[in-house]
Amino acid sequence: MFDLMLAEKLIASLLHDAYGLDINTPGLKDTPKRMAKMYSELLASVHKPAPDLKVSFPNDCEYTGIVMSDCLQFWSLCEHHFSPFGGFAWIIYIPCDERIAGLSKLERILRFFSKKPQLQERLAKEVADYIMETFTPKGAMVYMRAKHGCTQCRGVLSSNRSGMTTSAVRGVFEQHEMELKALEMIKISLSIEGL
Repeated sequence: MFDLMLAEKLIASLLHDAYGLDINTPGLKDTPKRMAKMYSELLASVHKPAPDLKVSFPNDCEYTGIVMSDCLQFWSLCEHHFSPFGGFAWIIYIPCDERIAGLSKLERILRFFSKKPQLQERLAKEVADYIMETFTPKGAMVYMRAKHGCTQCRGVLSSNRSGMTTSAVRGVFEQHEMELKALEMIKISLSIEGL
């Protein structure tokens, strides 16, 4: 899908012609190739349809409580500056009566939607919407905390501790008491993981 040779050539031109860097030095010699590969990884979902992740399992135990996949690390690419941003996500849902989602599917959904030029706000929304459409749970919630390279190394030069928190709530989590229960679970997860 990606033309890595063309990307490498254009990156070399950017570094040399636009910024005046000597790309023949030992440290920069392979940088265009590494950058082309890095961006192809961060853009892996561009022009691809969302994966068919409808794998679910019978809810034999008739579980009706909250399910949380926690501390899911993600990286994405700020669509405004093409600078990486990354952090952790918590994906929460309450299964429908008949089926439960495969645990690994929740992380795969997050990874798919993060691998394109993105806004953190949109990323949370897309993950929550996909879970609702795919698994038809009673509700879903996505909570994210990330640090953005575009604010930490340029512009306002945010401190290393500053970041951005977003959430998307759907279904039963739109009820205040249910959202508070989910946030309490996230708080416990944070304290256990030391994040």
